[in-house]
Amino acid sequence: MVTEQNKDDFLEEMYRKSGGQKAVHLGELKIQFEHWDKDTFWDTAQALEDDKLIVYRGHGYAHFTPEGRRRAEKRIHPTPTFTQNTVTIGTAINSPIQQSGAHANMTQTVSYSHENLDDLHRLVEVFDAHLDDLNLDAPAKQKAMVQVATIKAQLQGEPDSVIVKQAGRTLWDITKGVISSLIATAVQPTVWGTAAAIMAKLFGGS
Repeated sequence: MVTEQNKDDFLEEMYRKSGGQKAVHLGELKIQFEHWDKDTFWDTAQALEDDKLIVYRGHGYAHFTPEGRRRAEKRIHPTPTFTQNTVTIGTAINSPIQQSGAHANMTQTVSYSHENLDDLHRLVEVFDAHLDDLNLDAPAKQKAMVQVATIKAQLQGEPDSVIVKQAGRTLWDITKGVISSLIATAVQPTVWGTAAAIMAKLFGGS
């Protein structure tokens, strides 16, 4: 049975491989889904075509429809949730509080603190040096390496918090079971204990 989660996972990997634009060879994409059972990948591809989210181009290639691309982008770059706050002030002179009028444009940039950036650098260093300790199977290891590379690329400039958090959550989902086992058996407990604490703190792991 093809689930909506299957479809979203397929669209996300297809978008990452194609950049959202070019066609993708499904045989190459299937490598990312070796953890699925034999028929799930192709059943999911067929369901996405039936839903008019992807289109086959022949010779094993497929590309997004406009709606499919929008769904993939929504998965990778979810719309942030904003909380509206009301502040009541009697008299404010030279106040740092900014209030937006009906036609005003306000921009807020979410950036990482120095502490969080240090944590991200430390996390990348741990996975670069010790990924083999996890003994992941080939598809899981490849997917973990992609997430680490994504975080590392973001650290070259001002990180996009949405991209970093998406990559971090995926990395945590892939590795948390193995890391917990390593910590429990006292295999590199300091190294992996640090990595687990960082991912739990920054990516909402539990």
